[in-house]
Amino acid sequence: MVGCEVLGCSKEQRVDGVTLHRFPPDNSHLSALWYRKCGNTCVSQTSGMKNRRVCSSHFRADDYVETVNSRRLKEGAVPSLNLPPSPTHKVDITMNRRNAESSFFVHIGGNVIRVNINLATAETPQNGSQLFAEAIGTRNSFTMALSTRDAIQIESAQEPTPENRKRPKLEQRVVRLAKDVQHYKERSAKNRKEKNDLKMMYTCKIARKRAQFHLARGNLITKYEVQIRILKNGIKKYRNATSKLFSPKQVTLLLTGRKQAKWNNAEIGKFISLRYKSNLYEHMRSLSFPFASTRTLQRFTSKIQFRPGILHPIINMLKNEFESALDIQRQCCLVFDEMSLEGAFAYDAEEDKIYPPSVNMNVYFLRGLFSNWKQPIAFEFDDHFSPEKILQMIDLAESIGLRVRGLVCDLGGKNRGLLNKLGAKVRKTKSSTGDKYSIVSSFKNPTRCLDEIWVFPDAPHLIKLLRDNLFKYGLVLESGVKIILDDFRKLVSIDSGELQSNFKLSEKHINVKGLQKTTVSLAVQLFSNFTAALWRKIYPNRSKESDFIEIVNNWFDTMNSRTVQEAISSKKPFGINYAQQLETLEKMEESIVKLRVGQAKCLYPFQRGFLQSINSIRGLFHDMSGSSLRIKYILTCKVNQDLAENSFSMIRKTGAYHSRPSAVDAKRRLKLLCLSWGGTNLKTSAVQVEDNEPFLSARMMASLTTAMPEDDLVVPWLDLNEAVGNLLSEDNFDVVLRSMGPAQSCEEGGKEYVAGFVASKFARDHPELVASSQEQQLLQNFSWVMSLHKEKLTIPSIKWRNWCAQLEEEFRDFHRVGGRYHLSLDSGVLEGFSVSLSEKYPQIPRGPLKLFIKTRTFARIKSVNQKLVEERRVAAQKRMEGWVRSQSRGPQTGHEEDYDEDDNFFEEEDNFPEDFDYQVPNVSSSINWQEEYQNYINSEV
Repeated sequence: MVGCEVLGCSKEQRVDGVTLHRFPPDNSHLSALWYRKCGNTCVSQTSGMKNRRVCSSHFRADDYVETVNSRRLKEGAVPSLNLPPSPTHKVDITMNRRNAESSFFVHIGGNVIRVNINLATAETPQNGSQLFAEAIGTRNSFTMALSTRDAIQIESAQEPTPENRKRPKLEQRVVRLAKDVQHYKERSAKNRKEKNDLKMMYTCKIARKRAQFHLARGNLITKYEVQIRILKNGIKKYRNATSKLFSPKQVTLLLTGRKQAKWNNAEIGKFISLRYKSNLYEHMRSLSFPFASTRTLQRFTSKIQFRPGILHPIINMLKNEFESALDIQRQCCLVFDEMSLEGAFAYDAEEDKIYPPSVNMNVYFLRGLFSNWKQPIAFEFDDHFSPEKILQMIDLAESIGLRVRGLVCDLGGKNRGLLNKLGAKVRKTKSSTGDKYSIVSSFKNPTRCLDEIWVFPDAPHLIKLLRDNLFKYGLVLESGVKIILDDFRKLVSIDSGELQSNFKLSEKHINVKGLQKTTVSLAVQLFSNFTAALWRKIYPNRSKESDFIEIVNNWFDTMNSRTVQEAISSKKPFGINYAQQLETLEKMEESIVKLRVGQAKCLYPFQRGFLQSINSIRGLFHDMSGSSLRIKYILTCKVNQDLAENSFSMIRKTGAYHSRPSAVDAKRRLKLLCLSWGGTNLKTSAVQVEDNEPFLSARMMASLTTAMPEDDLVVPWLDLNEAVGNLLSEDNFDVVLRSMGPAQSCEEGGKEYVAGFVASKFARDHPELVASSQEQQLLQNFSWVMSLHKEKLTIPSIKWRNWCAQLEEEFRDFHRVGGRYHLSLDSGVLEGFSVSLSEKYPQIPRGPLKLFIKTRTFARIKSVNQKLVEERRVAAQKRMEGWVRSQSRGPQTGHEEDYDEDDNFFEEEDNFPEDFDYQVPNVSSSINWQEEYQNYINSEV
């Protein structure tokens, strides 16, 4: 690093902040003067002058010329400040000998300087002696001639070495660097100050901006917090309002706008209720109601097995449900009833089979006596109720931990025979005091022989039968006391003003016809306290008749109690007003024993039903109150048939105008009813509306979605006849044309239409099924489809016609063993049959083959059902002719008109002896289809 050349000056420009001035390059005299001023005695050593420098600390202020931006040295200026002593002077030094031969360190002015001493001629100096020396050389290295004598004058000195000659230049450089350092220090301090000023300024600006930002942010946060609070309150109100209609998941869909959700079983059950109990489900979905799609419901229900017979998945579900239930929750009753069906062939896609025409569906229900649950456990088609099946259902319920206490049914002809076989009978016994009746209304439990199962004829059905017989024959209460239809007509005609005393009685209660006879409310309102009070007002001298009407009203209230909070005493649960209720039952029992229908001499079956129901409710309450359960009351609505009637009503309602479903439709609707959540009948329903408690299976659908067994998934192999023959080639047009002459039958035209329909569905994937333009010209005079002159109809090709002819032969052979109507009732009529045909005819595309078989099967089913309708029409006409002939022989007495709600016709019953086991034949159809089919199969075998 370049420094000041002055001897003893160690300043540098960069370190000390001084300015280094070069030796004058153009003036050798001035340069030599500068050299001597720097402390160099050897003037001859002037080489390298231009590279030597002297720092500004050796010049006076007047040696400079000041300019605007800087200052420069005057010409002829000579260093005059801070210069070393003259070359010949005495220096007081203290020498400590470190090396006796040549080197010593001496202290000069507080600086430690290495001194090279020539001791060749001098004596060894003593420590601490005062030496006088002449400084020769640079500031850091001196060569001295020493003498041991005190204060002697140095006579000679050594010549400077080349290293000593560089010393001034280095010293000047040091001075310059020191000045540079000082300059940069001052500049750095100035920059540091400016930096601090800028930092302070921008810190203040940032602080102001930050304060403004925080203030604005606080205002925005406050503003949006208010808006968020308003929105949250609105959403909360919206959720509270919509939660009454929708589940939380549905509300979330409405708020977020999403279209899909993972529905749980309860929600799926409610959607099934809406979908299959209303025709507006898809319309509501189109209005953005958050409902599951129909396909989702179909996928869910397809997992559940539901076939005629005992419903084993439901039985397993009940077993798991009541495994840890209380004993009071296990008490139940068995309810069974039948529902009339269309009586037509129907195809079931789930089982891939055709169901024969069935006229009835028998359903068995279980219902809790002291807890709110109900459940179908079995159903059958065209099968009569028998004692064996009833006992089987009871054993089944007992095996899963339930306790069957009652049996509920109506008093149809078949049910009366069933009850007689079970031992529930009413028999007349001779007595000196008059006729008395022995009432047996229970039978032993087949599983628990010490317990009784009490029989309950349906109370709503009984009161309708009482009304029907009153209107048709009149009721004789006792000798000389009779009620007939005209008495009620008079009541209605007198009380027909604008303001009626009995607004519940009108012409519709008197003129009941057809399906109106199934409405319970019309019969109940006829025998009401309002009617009894009006009777006393219109007929003041006929108190026995009004008393009878009031007794019937009180009896029905007792047998149809529904809630504990009932204000009317007669409608309270049986057992709360026990003494009053027993008195009501005794009065009703006495009235029924005395009652006679028309000119009959004995009790009618419905009267025996009254006696059995009265005896059963007393017996059931006695058993339950005396057991460990200590039951205090019974809701008697649990022992009537409203459960079955409401279920059948909802099944009919599901089909809209198609209220008489086929066997397959009834099975499907019953399945959906078991899965649906709640649902009630319309207000115009013929039966009294049940509570909104769903079937137990609707609350536990997860246990019903079991996988199908492997045996049910295997498609049975069908052993078809051998192939009809090879396909006709396109060259054999003559053969085809001769077989399709002008005398072509209507059936051949129908086959061509079916072939064209199938070809139109697969024309894009299989163009060989559609006739080419050349084939259309050849078939122009022979094609039935072309003769219709409809452009959108598809003309089947000759190859496809030949394939359809072979498939038609296979179809006829397959269904030839299908009984009288040539319809196979085995499984695999579509899927299995199509698979076997595809393997037999690999050249025929599978899609068109399957659609052809499906179309032909449905066409066969439609044709057979039309034949069934015609046969039933002829049978009904014959029955009408027989009835007209019987009426022409004169009126007969002792008949009861027993209306069956499900079959929509009247069953005429004779007055048989008491011990006669009577069973009314099923006259809804003149043909027993299952028996006919079995006979035909046996004959074929």
